[in-house]
Amino acid sequence: MNDCDRKALAAGLAAALAVMGGIWLGSRGLKHFDPALVWYAIGSVLAALAVGYRFAVWTQRPPSRMYFQRGLQLLVRRGFKRQVARSKPDTTAISRFNVSTFQRFNASTAASPALTIGHSLASGFIAQSFIRRRSLYRWIMHLCLSGGGTLAFAITFPLVFGWVHFESFDNDAGMYRVNLFGFNVDSFSVRSVKALVLFNALNISAVLVLIGLVMAAIRRMTNAGERA
Repeated sequence: MNDCDRKALAAGLAAALAVMGGIWLGSRGLKHFDPALVWYAIGSVLAALAVGYRFAVWTQRPPSRMYFQRGLQLLVRRGFKRQVARSKPDTTAISRFNVSTFQRFNASTAASPALTIGHSLASGFIAQSFIRRRSLYRWIMHLCLSGGGTLAFAITFPLVFGWVHFESFDNDAGMYRVNLFGFNVDSFSVRSVKALVLFNALNISAVLVLIGLVMAAIRRMTNAGERA
């Protein structure tokens, strides 16, 4: 095993240990961990190992390492707008990259890292705004697919890891409390709208994904360009 593989394996093991530690701490020493979900937890640990290993291998390649380092530098560097403005690059030499686009790029890179990440998550990941500019149909389709998948992810993993669990009141079986990392954060009645939404959140995410899949299938069957 060469040094590259050792470093990647160490990164993968670190990611797996981080997930295991998160499960242990978040479930209060497995107190709130459901044994019936142990295989899902094992799968999550192995997935973390694989992702950590593969990411470490990717970052050790010279082109990938440079790309990764430059991305971090652009994220954390402040005052980048002034530095780029002083360099006065020739934007006309860049294909399909006009001056207004370059100015928007300068404005975005001048923001703080937290604002940059927050804006990217809100506009690109949550709102899928880059798809909306193409067509309304595509945007709704991607919102359903991305939103449904993300919602299922946000629900399933905390439940599997024992980070979130529900328990009824001792003196009222019709009332439930929500515990996050062992702390009581909310309570609701089983006959309330909140209970209906919480207990069917995974069903809602599945419906969203199915809507997105149906829309994608319709587009593929009716659009000649998509079939090509």
